[in-house]
Amino acid sequence: MRKLALVHHGWADASSGLLTPFGFAQMGRLVRLLQVMIKEGEKAIVLSATAPEAVQSSGILASGLGVSVENHDILQSVWVGARKNEHLRETLALIESKSADYDVIIVVGNYTYVGGFPAFFCDKHLGEKLAGDARIEGIMRGESFVIDCEKKTCRRLTKRMLEGGAFKK
Repeated sequence: MRKLALVHHGWADASSGLLTPFGFAQMGRLVRLLQVMIKEGEKAIVLSATAPEAVQSSGILASGLGVSVENHDILQSVWVGARKNEHLRETLALIESKSADYDVIIVVGNYTYVGGFPAFFCDKHLGEKLAGDARIEGIMRGESFVIDCEKKTCRRLTKRMLEGGAFKK
């Protein structure tokens, strides 16, 4: 695995859990940002939590990127309380089980997941503290962190990057 992207699902209706039109637009923008990081010939996969908003978000990303998607219950876990470390380890094991087969792994989940996992991943998988955009506490719906496993850095992808032309093919 060369890169790991952690995506906070798009905006969803609180009662149904389904994406709003704004949530669909967020995922469409994120597809364009993520396309740039997948090099020609590389294999990528989307791993998703099982909540409706994550499943819809991951479906949009997978379709737009032309990759497959897998849903996993462990990615639905809320990483708090007594089982937090166990959930983090199980998620790391899932990602590591895919890392030999894919150059880019994109994981779609909720705020607790996306905000809490980057530092754990860098410490346990890369053996280093998180470098780069370490302000993970403010990740918004429809945004992503990308961890470059070779450079050992983390970068936040936001709507403003696309609007400002920061990413162009």
